[in-house]
Amino acid sequence: MAMKRLRVCTERALFLLRYNYHKMVLGHQIRHPPTFIVGCGHSGTSLMLAVLRYHSSIYAIPRETNFAYASNPMAAMKRFDMRTVVAGKSRWVEKTPRHIRCMDRL
Repeated sequence: MAMKRLRVCTERALFLLRYNYHKMVLGHQIRHPPTFIVGCGHSGTSLMLAVLRYHSSIYAIPRETNFAYASNPMAAMKRFDMRTVVAGKSRWVEKTPRHIRCMDRL
């Protein structure tokens, strides 16, 4: 258990170092607002994300997050911003089809 906790702390510290390096030294930053892919089930949202994943300036969040239903969605958005900067991209895209029910929050 202690080794797992140590590994998680080490991974988090390394990620923060990479984030600060990309932001401060390389000058990577979020330049565009995020994009949300929403829709009805089986309407092509996964295909849309798969296509956008190959764009040079878009970081595709790899899974459905349901973050709009979380108690603190801004924390999730900050994590997405950080992952995008580390990836050297300027915009992130997130796909959760059921977010169509809460577009006002997004």
